[in-house]
Amino acid sequence: ERFSPTNPITLLEMYCGNCNHTCALAPLFEKVTAVELNQKLCTAAELNLELNNIKNVSVWQSDSAKVSRRVMKSVETTRTLEWDVLLVDPPRGGLDADTLRMLKYFDHILYISCNPNSLKNNLE
Repeated sequence: ERFSPTNPITLLEMYCGNCNHTCALAPLFEKVTAVELNQKLCTAAELNLELNNIKNVSVWQSDSAKVSRRVMKSVETTRTLEWDVLLVDPPRGGLDADTLRMLKYFDHILYISCNPNSLKNNLE
């Protein structure tokens, strides 16, 4: 589904790095929140977004587990989820425990993996 004025959809991207996936996907969403722990990568992400003239993305410099706990607490309190789609591109070791628990709140998940074993473990 692509967003439209009558069907706006939003994306939460965890482990965004320098926003390469974000740049490609941002035009498909009304709003994107990209989360990355590494400050240098956040700076690179902001530059990447600027160079690609992408204006609907907010980059959050934060630990994915911390953001995941915040999302889960918000959903449990308000019974609403701020984002429609979750994109995860975790490190080789796979998702952290909190982000893994957060998956259950999303109906639509994009999981990009460079380690099939971690993907398999996260899916089990």
